[in-house]
Amino acid sequence: MTDNEKFEEKIKLQKEKESDWTKTCITATSTMIGILIALTDGKNESIATKYLFVSTISSLGLCTLCGLLYLYSYSDTAHRLVVKYLELTDNLSQKPPKVVAVESHKIFYYLEKLFFVFLVCSFITIVLYGISTRIEFCPSDTSLPKGNL
Repeated sequence: MTDNEKFEEKIKLQKEKESDWTKTCITATSTMIGILIALTDGKNESIATKYLFVSTISSLGLCTLCGLLYLYSYSDTAHRLVVKYLELTDNLSQKPPKVVAVESHKIFYYLEKLFFVFLVCSFITIVLYGISTRIEFCPSDTSLPKGNL
């Protein structure tokens, strides 16, 4: 096995592990969305808790969406690689080229970064939401005095 083949094998293994990790994160965020929606009754919650709930669901949803679109980049790049290879073999009457390379679209780079940003944001907001459900911001037994001030 040549050094080039070893390098290609390591790159392939790294991409597979990255893809598996992204799939695991997407599964976890999707599950957390379902659990949060199913277990939240919305009664007797403060405005801050409601905002944290909405921001948690939003960040989990955006994380899932960016992760799915980022996973699509592997399929898109592979498809474009096949198309480019076919174009090169059609144009050349000689033997096919040894190396064919295509770059991933720039949007997939940004989606990968957004996936990580929303993943971190979802962890932060879910912790804050969990804390806020245990804290009474405006306890119901201490109301403002009634009457004219």
